[in-house]
Amino acid sequence: MDYINKEKAKLVWTQKDWKDKHFEAKKKVLEFPNYSANIDHASNWGKAILKKFSSSFFTVTRLLPEKKKKDVQIIYAAVRYPDEVVDSFNLSKSEKVQILKRFELDFVKSKNYKNIYEMLNNNISLTIAGFRDVCNRYKIPDKYYIAFLDAMKKDIESSVYKDWKDLIDNYIFGSATVVGYFLSYVYGHSKNSSLEECMETSKSLAIALQLTNFARDVSEDSIRGRCYLPKDQKDHKNQIIYNGVINKNIDDIISSKLLLANEAKRWYEKCSNRIDNFTEDSRLAIKACHTLYSKLNNKILKQENNFQRESLSVVEKISIIPKNQYLKLAIALVMNK
Repeated sequence: MDYINKEKAKLVWTQKDWKDKHFEAKKKVLEFPNYSANIDHASNWGKAILKKFSSSFFTVTRLLPEKKKKDVQIIYAAVRYPDEVVDSFNLSKSEKVQILKRFELDFVKSKNYKNIYEMLNNNISLTIAGFRDVCNRYKIPDKYYIAFLDAMKKDIESSVYKDWKDLIDNYIFGSATVVGYFLSYVYGHSKNSSLEECMETSKSLAIALQLTNFARDVSEDSIRGRCYLPKDQKDHKNQIIYNGVINKNIDDIISSKLLLANEAKRWYEKCSNRIDNFTEDSRLAIKACHTLYSKLNNKILKQENNFQRESLSVVEKISIIPKNQYLKLAIALVMNK
């Protein structure tokens, strides 16, 4: 039985696609060394990636103010590319490791240059150059991105996690929590809150989102030899994990999906009343993200006999947006902003 979602497979860019598209984006920056224009080019590069790979998050980010939206797009590019190296590129394990190591070295090296234009002239990718600029402006510690790249390296080899705490501390922290931290710096905190409180809220939401993604990708991950369901989680009837890999039968796939989605639900509930920690102009997008992925998670829980990858329809996605924001969203989508 083919567990691979064929529609999702159409979304990916090949390694050549990434190289060619990056070359064109980088060329625009090098044509004119204007700092403001270069940020726009880096953001447009991120926007193209975001629009290609995540229609849900793309829709949500249209609700952010322009400056924050641009920076979020830049962040998305920096986390999407390493993820695609691991999941989509037709390369050996050692080749993937080398690409990620080079990416990390370029990120560290980028700290030596003043701006995006200078970084590109010293063979730093636009993806890294744009992200470094965001890190500099918001004073985001380098250790968080290093942790993210370390998590991507872990995906090259299958790992076993003994319980939820092990999974959250030793994988989700690097793969999702730190991304939530990046966004906390950009979104900002309210007058009655602090950056630390925002980061704690982002942590809970990031864990929830990651667990939902694990739940709907169980079939594909089992083919890749990956299992994110902790070893101590059992079906009522039998052990659904064997040597760290989920048994590839329908009942076990469904069971593992439900266990992951139920744990995700707990984290959605944990952060649902803490979104006011963020600045007012960021809350609408964050609430929309929380509502959208909660709805997807609930859909996984309700479709108990479905082993395929769940998704939300366009109508379901739009329904989470407040009616008074329909016009703003429609204009942003139509105008491609």
